[in-house]
Amino acid sequence: MTRYRLGALATTAALAAFGGLLTAAPASAAVTCASPVWKAEYFANSAFSGTPKLTT
Repeated sequence: MTRYRLGALATTAALAAFGGLLTAAPASAAVTCASPVWKAEYFANSAFSGTPKLTT
């Protein structure tokens, strides 16, 4: 096997072994408004923590 094929094989094996870690869990949120009303909160950080900067 060539070096390129060995590298591709190793990458494929690593992705297959850790495939469960690459999937995302469905998003969920606490519901504080009645259906069919939508509520949006905008935060000044990527962790969505603290007090929202804007709520609509």
